[in-house]
Amino acid sequence: MAGSNGHIAWGFTNSYGEWFSLRHVACSHLDEDRIRTPEGELTRDPHQRAHRRARDAEESFEILMVGDAVLLEADPVHASCWLGAWLAQKPDATNLRLMGLERARTVDEALAIAPEIGIPHQNLLVGDSDGHIGWSIAGRIPRDTGATRAQGDVRWVSAAEHPRLVDPPIGRLWTANARVVADPAAESLLGGHAAALGAEYDLGARAQQIRDALLPSIGRPRCRHAAHSAR
Repeated sequence: MAGSNGHIAWGFTNSYGEWFSLRHVACSHLDEDRIRTPEGELTRDPHQRAHRRARDAEESFEILMVGDAVLLEADPVHASCWLGAWLAQKPDATNLRLMGLERARTVDEALAIAPEIGIPHQNLLVGDSDGHIGWSIAGRIPRDTGATRAQGDVRWVSAAEHPRLVDPPIGRLWTANARVVADPAAESLLGGHAAALGAEYDLGARAQQIRDALLPSIGRPRCRHAAHSAR
């Protein structure tokens, strides 16, 4: 995904942060519509539906929930269930503020929008017509860095705490569907060194190829203070 309004140009890559809470709980089967866990019963909710479209065919199905967690996998015979919650399911984590990029004229204006953008989290790279470049996370980031950060009432980090980097001394920024921060505080906000679900993140072969192609290129943008470091 990429775009430009003539003053700035931007692009997204997957951030590979830990934006999902996954829990393993003991469970027992009651009937086809109910499963019991230590946190309560999971009951089939007819108001919760997922839709999948393939070749113009649409499928909908009801899901089991306990609180704001979804039953992902159940094996009541072995008393084993997995519950998951995604930050994007939070009502205040989804909005249309991404549209603000249409009106931003500078890197600073674009990065100021990033902490309030309500989309699944992405690396945001942006450059402006004055030659400045910047990186941030597009998407609201929870203050809680623990295993339940996607559950319950979520408190979001402030714009001042939101990871960002502007005009690094090396004069280049690059991403390739990978986590890019090196600063410990910023890495903690993205979910620590290793993401849950076994997702981990690419060690950087593609990003390295992009970096190696960028470094010999001519011209460097102006250098300014960076709030957080990135690689």
